[in-house]
Amino acid sequence: HAEAWRAYTEALSCRRLVDNAARAVLLSNRAAVCLKQREWGVAINDCTAALTLSAITPEVRRKALFRRATAFVEVGDRESAMRDLAELPSSDSAVERLRQQLAPSVSSTNGAGGDITSSGGGSHGIARKRVSCISPTTPERHLFHESALYRCFAAQTYSDVELIVVDTGAVPSPFFSSPTFSDPRVKYVHQVEHMTIGEKRNVAISQASGDFVCHFDDDDLYAPQYIQRMVEKLDESDSDFIKLSAWFIHDLQTGSTGHFDSESQMPLPQLDRFREQFLYTYGFSYLYRRNLFPTFSFMATSWGEDEDILRRVRKAGRRLTLHRDITGICLHNQHGENCSRSFAQRTIAYEGMLTTPLGPLLDTLPKIASALCGRNWQGDNGVYGNKVVTSDVAGGLFIWDAQFTRLDDDPQATLNAFTSWLWSGSGFSKDRYEKLGLERPPLPPGCGQTLLTDESTSANLMLGAAHGLESLRASEGLQEAHAPGAITNPTAYKPGAIGNPLANDVENLSSEQKFSAQISKPDLQRKAGLFSFGSTPRNFVV
Repeated sequence: HAEAWRAYTEALSCRRLVDNAARAVLLSNRAAVCLKQREWGVAINDCTAALTLSAITPEVRRKALFRRATAFVEVGDRESAMRDLAELPSSDSAVERLRQQLAPSVSSTNGAGGDITSSGGGSHGIARKRVSCISPTTPERHLFHESALYRCFAAQTYSDVELIVVDTGAVPSPFFSSPTFSDPRVKYVHQVEHMTIGEKRNVAISQASGDFVCHFDDDDLYAPQYIQRMVEKLDESDSDFIKLSAWFIHDLQTGSTGHFDSESQMPLPQLDRFREQFLYTYGFSYLYRRNLFPTFSFMATSWGEDEDILRRVRKAGRRLTLHRDITGICLHNQHGENCSRSFAQRTIAYEGMLTTPLGPLLDTLPKIASALCGRNWQGDNGVYGNKVVTSDVAGGLFIWDAQFTRLDDDPQATLNAFTSWLWSGSGFSKDRYEKLGLERPPLPPGCGQTLLTDESTSANLMLGAAHGLESLRASEGLQEAHAPGAITNPTAYKPGAIGNPLANDVENLSSEQKFSAQISKPDLQRKAGLFSFGSTPRNFVV
């Protein structure tokens, strides 16, 4: 049985997503193996995944319904079992026997909420644990909830998963709130009132039943093997937290794709200090043990909450492991609505991406683009008071080798282009500052278009711009200074927060000096808005 399970899992990992009929067969057959091994929860998940595929044949659908009903009986879920059996013909003797078994009552309860342990060798022989995928979202992203978010989730080869979507806005998601949508692995939470991304993540984790939490961002793509690979690496290293150390990035505005690799050499020595700043940010690839919470709850901010929590986890001595993605199990998308922009050392051809595990998912990129950067897209104008910083590099992704080639293999010219791009509005939407509650930062004294041609000053500006996450507002809950983080250009914000790192020697200031004197510690704690895990917030529809 263990060998059969591994064979089906391997086949699911290799099978192209476009072949949904074959995927349904493999999922249903793997569920049959799980039934033999009394892995009821895993069988339910595999059958549910198979039944969500539109290409499933009537025969495979019948088998998946029966197998899921059998598992529901074993875990004591009589109502769900009866619902599945109602769709099956009464002339089938096996169906009739199961119905008769349900007739008096169901007394068998095997603790579906706990760990599911299997016999056999290899990874299939250890306790298989549930992964809770969490996805904060907003109405402008409803357009690709089915084609991107749910499609990536439903295709995962890891067998015990759930998806928790937390949505805020005037209207709920047409896809997830539809009466015809049915997937018991999905929990959809909606409220009209605004919440920050950090608050949404806390709410999602409070609703999670898994042993692991996986960030499953709605605007990024995750290959079928993604969760399986990340959990395996986390378990192998006995770590608390895992993220990617190398990843693929696609810019939806320009159509370019690049690859950042923290283990590869940076193009210039001046860029070396960026390596860790990129590495320990970008929360789209976070996966961690749920028992980190509520100790490490997210701060109530929509900008930098990912960098902040990872910094605190590392500072507390929790073990972090990194996975270098060079095969293509995840694609981070830049589209103008991102909180941060991206840097890549090398260009990746689109044809090459088609051969990766992400290949079958790439057809959904135009839909994401039309929702987030296709509505007569206007970028930020790079105006700072009476000064303007412009860049001839479009989009939110700076690919070094592409710009190096464009600038006749001139490293200093490429560095200057990178600097002006950092301080320009390229790759950010026009209303970014308003959405994030940030005020436009002042440039360092003397900075402007003319100064950007000064090579020495240009290098200094580039390094100073690395302090983008210092500008996270204290009024959103930041209680100590951020370490330098992802590529962002704001370095100032509303009154009562840390000063511009380009105008102040922040490295030599104490944490108390970095905050405005008029903001008291209790006030900061109140404004942090850390979510209590004791109950579901009022006004939520779950």
